[in-house]
Amino acid sequence: MVLLDFLGFDISGWIAGTGAVALAGMVVTFLRKKGYIKGVKLFSRKLSHITKEIGEAFLDTSDVFDKVDIAIKEDGTLKENCVKDIITAGKEALIEWEDVVLVIKPKKK
Repeated sequence: MVLLDFLGFDISGWIAGTGAVALAGMVVTFLRKKGYIKGVKLFSRKLSHITKEIGEAFLDTSDVFDKVDIAIKEDGTLKENCVKDIITAGKEALIEWEDVVLVIKPKKK
């Protein structure tokens, strides 16, 4: 161990990574022997499709507030410049964006 430390090898990280891989291998082997691996494959296939759809939805809507801020600045009827300013001022705003209408209201206290 002293020789490995002297050479600059981080053995603890390697052992932890190897342990995680070994544990995962044991779980997969157990599931395969019991015949549950087909169910896991089916479940993971369906789950991957769902997470892909959710990821695409997040990517499609990730720039909503940036576009809303631009629309607020270009509109000129409000003296606020962004969504955050409208919310802190306690005002309501109606914004049309692509195929949807976005209504910004302050939360009732």
